[in-house]
Amino acid sequence: MPISDPPTQNVPLAPASIDSSSDVDDPLSTLTPPPPTPPALCHSTHVPAPLSHTATHDGLAPSLRLSAIMANITATALRRQEEHAARRATQQDDHTDAFLSEFAPFCNTHHLVPTDLNLDDHAPFFPSVDEVLSAMADSTLEPTLDTSDDPSWPEALVLPEREYWIAGVHDELKSLEDLKVFVLVPRSEVPRGQRPLKGKLVCKRKRDDKGNVVRYKVRYVAKGYAQRYGIDYDKTTTPTVRLESLRAISHIAATLGWDIQHFDIKTTFLHGILPDDETMFMEQPPGFKVEGKEDWVLRLLKSIFGMKQASRVWNKTFDKVMKELGFERLDCKWCVYRRQTPSGIIIFLLHVNDILSTASTQEENERFKVQLRKH
Repeated sequence: MPISDPPTQNVPLAPASIDSSSDVDDPLSTLTPPPPTPPALCHSTHVPAPLSHTATHDGLAPSLRLSAIMANITATALRRQEEHAARRATQQDDHTDAFLSEFAPFCNTHHLVPTDLNLDDHAPFFPSVDEVLSAMADSTLEPTLDTSDDPSWPEALVLPEREYWIAGVHDELKSLEDLKVFVLVPRSEVPRGQRPLKGKLVCKRKRDDKGNVVRYKVRYVAKGYAQRYGIDYDKTTTPTVRLESLRAISHIAATLGWDIQHFDIKTTFLHGILPDDETMFMEQPPGFKVEGKEDWVLRLLKSIFGMKQASRVWNKTFDKVMKELGFERLDCKWCVYRRQTPSGIIIFLLHVNDILSTASTQEENERFKVQLRKH
C-alpha cells in the first residue's frame, strides 16, 4: 500500500537564550539549529556480560550457562566485525603519515650489540658509559663485538667458555638418558636401507634480566633435512590452536569468574613416543662417543628436536594421555579439551607446549597440574 507523508503539526519553538557577546547581527539567527555532529568513533573494548551472568545462582546446569556464553561470544564477534568495518570506512584525522615521514630517516641507523670491554680483572672500578665512549673515541679501548649468543660448536670450542660448553653437552646427554629418549645399540641393528641420522650440537647462552650469562645450554638435535619421506617418516601434520579459541577461553573465565592458569611443558618433543613403524636411529655426537662403543648408534625411543615428525608425535602422545585422564577433545577445535566431573569443570587449550587452562575451581586446576607432572 502507498505510504503517505505524516501530517504536518505546528510545534511551538522553545525560547532560545541570546548570547550578548555574540557578533551575529540578527539575534533570531541563533534559533537556527546547528548542523548535526557526527558521532565520535568508539574505541572501547568493553564486552557486555551475557544474560546468563545475572543467573549464576539460579540453579541452571553449568552446561546451559556455557551454551549461553558461547552464543554471546558469537554475537560479540559479529558486533566487533561491524565496528572494525565502520572504523575502516571512516576517515580519521590522525598523524600517522606525518610521524612516519618525519622519523623515517632515522630508521635502521642504530644497532645494539653485546660487547666485551676486555677490562683488567684487577681494575679498581668499573668505568661509566661516558668514560667507555671517550676511551673508544681515542682508541685506548677496543671492545670485542659478540653479535650472537648462539655460537656454532666449532666456535664454542675456541671461546674462553670452552669448558662450560663441554659441560653443557654432558648435561644434555644425561638428560636424554634420564628421559629414556634413546638406547645405545650396535650398528648392525639398523635395518637395511635405513641410515642413521646425523646430529648437531646447538649452543645457546641463557641470560638473566640484567644480561648476565646464567647457563651455557647445549642441545643435541637431529638434522631433519636429511630424513626421507616414506622411510624415516610418514606424516608431519599437527593441529595448532587458533586465536579465536584463546579469546573464547578467556571470555568464559572472565564471565564465570573461573580460575585460569598457564602451564609450560619443558623439553616437549622429548616426551613424544615414537610408534613402532617409525623406529629411528641416530649417530652419537662427535667428540662424545661412548668409550669402547664408538661405532654404536642411538636407537630413538622418543622424538627429538629437529625431526620432521617431532611435533606430530608429541601431539599424538599428549592426546592419548588426555583421553586416559577423562578429557574429550572438541571435534571442531582439536586443540581444545574439556572434562566435567563431580569436582568441577575444566577447559584448556594446547599450543605446542603451552597450556591455557580455566576451571570452575582452583582445586580442579591444581589437580590437573599434578596429573600433568605424572606423565
